[in-house]
Amino acid sequence: MTDDDITLDFDKLRQHATLVSSVANEISGAMNTVKGGHIGPEVFGIMCSFLVPPSIAMTVAATGMLGAKESLMLRSAGQLRSTATQWETLEHDVSTAYQGITKALD
Repeated sequence: MTDDDITLDFDKLRQHATLVSSVANEISGAMNTVKGGHIGPEVFGIMCSFLVPPSIAMTVAATGMLGAKESLMLRSAGQLRSTATQWETLEHDVSTAYQGITKALD
């Protein structure tokens, strides 16, 4: 194999898809943690009750961003799996065609 060769390791692509899926699961866990923490005025006390609205706004924004990232990671994992399958199928088809041509020429 020369430096100009391109090789694809389908198993590594699938392993990476699994890793990306696990990151999406971690994001989902973080999102569930944020959603589970309801902040009310009693948490801050009377003197700091003005902090409640900004805290709620930040929680909503963070949850929205985490949800978008989770979707992106899940979509990326699916695309990695799909890419591995498509390249594997192409390699098989090309190999089969090459073997057919080789037999015909013999």
